[in-house]
Amino acid sequence: MWDCRHRRSDDFCRRRKTACFPGGIGCVLKDKFEFPLRTDIKDPLLKKRKEKSKIVKPSN
Repeated sequence: MWDCRHRRSDDFCRRRKTACFPGGIGCVLKDKFEFPLRTDIKDPLLKKRKEKSKIVKPSN
């Protein structure tokens, strides 16, 4: 078992403000460890970033 100071007992990350996703965007484990068995699970923050990038701001 591992522990992280940002992880709450309900598997929520206080740093990322989303479900715990070890090695994901904003995680303190990113680029320090590899997670080779996790191929089918997507980072919840990737979805949020893609949605934000689709919003087109009107130009003046």
